[in-house]
Amino acid sequence: MAKEFHLFPRLPLKLREMIWKNAIRSNQPGVHVFTIYDHVVEVDTESLHSEITRLAFRTAALLRRSLQAGR
Repeated sequence: MAKEFHLFPRLPLKLREMIWKNAIRSNQPGVHVFTIYDHVVEVDTESLHSEITRLAFRTAALLRRSLQAGR
């Protein structure tokens, strides 16, 4: 699986901030639940990257429209 999303810096600043806010745990105490799988899952990284890129640009367009509507 790819470890970097090279197009991240090209996303709108507001979208990048939203992603970072949701990706970083808060300083609040809490529990982080996750599952460890003991089997290998093959991932088509090219398709995954394409889908992430498509969703990122769609989200950016929706965010841009939302911000413009609020003006």
